Amino acid sequence: MNVLIAYATNSGGTYFAAQTVKKVLEAKKFSVTTAEVEDLSPHDFKKYDLIILGSCSWNYKDLEGQLPKSFEEFVKNTPANSLQNKKCAVFGLGDSEYLYFCGAVGILEKYIQKNGGTPITDSLRIDGYYKHEKENNEKLEKWVHSLPL
Repeated sequence: MNVLIAYATNSGGTYFAAQTVKKVLEAKKFSVTTAEVEDLSPHDFKKYDLIILGSCSWNYKDLEGQLPKSFEEFVKNTPANSLQNKKCAVFGLGDSEYLYFCGAVGILEKYIQKNGGTPITDSLRIDGYYKHEKENNEKLEKWVHSLPL
């Protein structure tokens, strides 16, 4: 199975989380590519069986819980049905001290639904990645092991 982990990060946390997800999937003998969304085109999805989207949530345009600008642009420029017949999953990093904890996750879930993707599991929301990095990486590993692949 070919897997794409497409992510956006501001402080590096989502990058490190994506690497944890990749490590677990590679141990299961999957072919895994990680890439920042700014380096991708929605047409790249065609090459993959599973698309995992990962994002932090941040204040953007005076609104909490938004996608980073690079992910917002990617979502906005995606042709209709670009995820048709693709298995999809979402993880997000956030801070529960904010009103809209991991709001980017909800945006990405709607993006998958709108573009014909098939969610294969509940999305994972990570609180304060760097504050509890070891425990949060364990949550990511457990989530990946639970994916119905």
